[in-house]
Amino acid sequence: MPGLAREEKAGPHVCCRSHRTDARGCHRARRPLASRAAVSILDRGPFILHPLRVMLQVDADDARIIAVLHDVLEDTACSVVDLRRAGYSEQVIKALDRLTRRDGEAYEPYIERVAEDTLARQVKLADLTDNLANNRRLADVSARRDVQERITRYERAIARLQAATAAAANAEPPQ
Repeated sequence: MPGLAREEKAGPHVCCRSHRTDARGCHRARRPLASRAAVSILDRGPFILHPLRVMLQVDADDARIIAVLHDVLEDTACSVVDLRRAGYSEQVIKALDRLTRRDGEAYEPYIERVAEDTLARQVKLADLTDNLANNRRLADVSARRDVQERITRYERAIARLQAATAAAANAEPPQ
């Protein structure tokens, strides 16, 4: 497995315009990272709505945290170190790292890496479901090859992750 996404990040933590300090000393460091990180990627529309829709598709508390933060490592300057400093559990950080596609990483190996972690798999299934619904809503879907290719890629990934979920359920001893 490739190393952690952006493991090291030097420099002070910035949590608001008027407050600059190390994350451990910041009174706002535990404020949800997704709301701060969304500012970095607003050019994609009301981005915060996507992680919230993904969050609503999962049940467990850790899965909901991961859902809200699932694009933060990939799409912002936030690092694994920042997540640790903010107090997130190693289980949450591990799943977020698995959900982060590496530069130059092909999509299929990425999905295989996600499939290995139960929480990452649950959140990615919810993410793909939301992305698939958005792509299907696009106007003139049949005329846009890139949209059709994304839909096909998402459908294949969903099938692979569902198969991994079924295999994991069959491997668990009965309770």
